[in-house]
Amino acid sequence: KIVFVNYGRENLGIEYLSSFLKTAGHQTSLANDSGLFSIQDNALYAPFLEKIFIQRKELIWKVKKINPDLVCFSVYTNNYQYMCEVAKDIKKTINAKIVFGGAHPTLVPEVVISNNFVDIVVVGEGEHALLDIVNSLKSGNLNYRIKNAWIKKNGSVVKNELNPPADLDSLPWPDKDLFKDTINYRESYLIVTSRGCPNNCVYCGEEFKNRLYDYKFFRKRSVNSVMEELLQMKRKYNFKEVMFFDAIFFTHREWLKELMERYRKEINVPFRCFGEVHFFNEEIADCLKRGGCYCIEFGLQTINVDIRENVLNRFDTNEQIKTVFDICDKHKLRYDIDHIF
Repeated sequence: KIVFVNYGRENLGIEYLSSFLKTAGHQTSLANDSGLFSIQDNALYAPFLEKIFIQRKELIWKVKKINPDLVCFSVYTNNYQYMCEVAKDIKKTINAKIVFGGAHPTLVPEVVISNNFVDIVVVGEGEHALLDIVNSLKSGNLNYRIKNAWIKKNGSVVKNELNPPADLDSLPWPDKDLFKDTINYRESYLIVTSRGCPNNCVYCGEEFKNRLYDYKFFRKRSVNSVMEELLQMKRKYNFKEVMFFDAIFFTHREWLKELMERYRKEINVPFRCFGEVHFFNEEIADCLKRGGCYCIEFGLQTINVDIRENVLNRFDTNEQIKTVFDICDKHKLRYDIDHIF
């Protein structure tokens, strides 16, 4: 029995891991704290209300009640301290292996594995590593040579090499049922059509993953794979809109044209996405608008050219940025702008 611990919003990484394990015949469940009014809550951060609505005790109680063989924590930098407190409490009371994976453990595995309540750290993509860990534990004899895993052994740590990045089309659809008690999929459906990012902005974790995987981490799913998921999930949830959660949605022009043509005919609900100025032009704007896009979130970060070029490794000019926003206005595409303050 495997329990995933999540703090915050819907987690596609957990959904993919759960689906991968279920396909192999294993049982998975979720212990979730939605992080209402916390730093995880994009709508409103209110520390006073966060203390009232925190669900940590209920989360820990649920894990103990299930009494799993393996507890898996999906960890970002801004939920790391929370996850450590939960893992520490669980480790005191049940005899289960504890795995930390996700963005933060991938960035600093040596820090995370040093915690006495963490048994294994998964670095990078987790599907195949986690399945190997589960199968190994089920056999009763832990294999210490699992790729992508750092595993404690007799007071030391075995640090294993990485698997190549997975073929995204070969992965099962994410296990959306895992979050069905906390997410209303009828309102919005979250999907990724790629993993990684072609850019190497120094402030972003994607740049680190690019280096980790020798700049082979960025991959896109086929149009058929994306459409099959959307069609199946639309039948199941009848969602009103879609959020494409890719770092940059429109990196490949011909791929986008094919997807938007099919999306408009077969899905036909509004969608929003993330974008980047360098990949955007009049043709992309027209393609997105016809497909049903109503909003793009651009990572701008700063309009200070010196900081953008010499600190952040971003080379769009202010003139290019202005042109992109004018194109959005022309095509009546709303846009949000990310800033680093």
